[in-house]
Amino acid sequence: MTTSTPAFEFALAVDGASMPYLVSPVLADDGQLRKLSIWNNPPAAEVVAEIEVNPELFHQFALPNVETFCRIAIAQAAIEGAFEQERSAAFGEGVMLDFAIEPWEGELEPV
Repeated sequence: MTTSTPAFEFALAVDGASMPYLVSPVLADDGQLRKLSIWNNPPAAEVVAEIEVNPELFHQFALPNVETFCRIAIAQAAIEGAFEQERSAAFGEGVMLDFAIEPWEGELEPV
């Protein structure tokens, strides 16, 4: 079983318009971060990206806070084109969070 923690709201320019999105950490039963889900904020409410987090990281490194994980996921999804309007499926099947990517620096508001 997994649970979602509170989400963060953000906006990106897509095809010249500001589009609202949400990013939410998903936790495993043991409380460790399992993945990050990004979806369009209503009205669409479609998942645009799901990025998994390698559970071994929690045993090997001092990790950033959840907001930083979310910012890295947003940047990674943007680099991979997950926010492009013509995508027909969610980005991320089997994709692991890449800590080499610089975190997204835009405004991120807790919801």
